[in-house]
Amino acid sequence: MCYHNIYDSWIWLGGHTDGDSNLKNVILKEIKEESGLTNIRFLSENIFSLEVLTVAGHMKNGEYISSHLHLNLTFLLEANTTEKLFIKHDEIVT
Repeated sequence: MCYHNIYDSWIWLGGHTDGDSNLKNVILKEIKEESGLTNIRFLSENIFSLEVLTVAGHMKNGEYISSHLHLNLTFLLEANTTEKLFIKHDEIVT
């Protein structure tokens, strides 16, 4: 898990698809970017859960993002517990 600055809470690792229709590629890329983990395997081919979240309007990188619905897909994965984690410094709250 990681700390999400906008929601002020702990969430699963992940991110937006940014136009990539291959969800597995997106998941693996985001996990690597946010944690450094690379030895990861899917426990199931299926989506574990789908949540529809209301996101209030907010500022992001100096730009206003209007309120919208966010579709959150969750997959179950397993990582090697001996792999070293790292902190993504641009996500740290100061």
